[in-house]
Amino acid sequence: MSRRAREFLWCGVTADFQNGLKIHTNGGSYQAIYSASVDDIRPVLLNESLMCPQVFYKLVIGAGRGDDKRKWKRWRHDLLLLSLGVAGVEYIKTMGWRYMKNGYPVPAVIETVLGSVTVLLQKPASCFKIKGILNEELLFCAEEFIAIKVPQRRKIVIPPGYDIVIVNNSLNPAAVSIAVEEEAETVPSDFLESKGAAYYVIKKNARQELVPNPRYKILPPLKKKKAEEVWEKVFSETMDELLYQFVVSNVELLDRLYEIDWNNFFS
Repeated sequence: MSRRAREFLWCGVTADFQNGLKIHTNGGSYQAIYSASVDDIRPVLLNESLMCPQVFYKLVIGAGRGDDKRKWKRWRHDLLLLSLGVAGVEYIKTMGWRYMKNGYPVPAVIETVLGSVTVLLQKPASCFKIKGILNEELLFCAEEFIAIKVPQRRKIVIPPGYDIVIVNNSLNPAAVSIAVEEEAETVPSDFLESKGAAYYVIKKNARQELVPNPRYKILPPLKKKKAEEVWEKVFSETMDELLYQFVVSNVELLDRLYEIDWNNFFS
């Protein structure tokens, strides 16, 4: 898809980025679509008064072509589509979620298939109360925070137990391919009271910058990782093949996600 192109076709699903992110099938199918409007995402924005873009992103659950889906076996392919532009000084982002199955966290694999994104991973935040002059105030803290830039055609693994925020770090549309267990749920992160994750990704002097969320009074060191080093901790296989096709051809390799000791994965 060129910068001027309106539509993006992937795994049998077409998205129109210039027309409210309208989605229709083109040789494929999907199970469901979750759409996040500016009103939905307002509570986690740095500037809550923003009125646009009207649609921040759409998450297409179970996207793919029929024959391919059978080859994915117990795994599911989701497609995340992020609108172009910015939200004030912030880049377009997701609200945040974690993957769970039967009450337990599960891992995932993602690949940027259009544009470029920054993936923010945060161990679930906790909070405590202090007495202020007028009333009690909630103060939030984070156990761990990692930022990973994932350019187009790069993949990373997402360890279980992390809240995930995906940021479109350019002014162009972005699309992310996601592999996760078929029965995994996309559970919203508890970011409403904290107004988002521990850091915001903003555009400052034409550059990307991470700035602390003032609602968090205790912040861990900000860890920045390269996509390649995260991927190679689990998979030694080449990153050249697209994730969607990689799973079609090598679905059994995803079982490796359950053979990993995830403790101190990012240390």
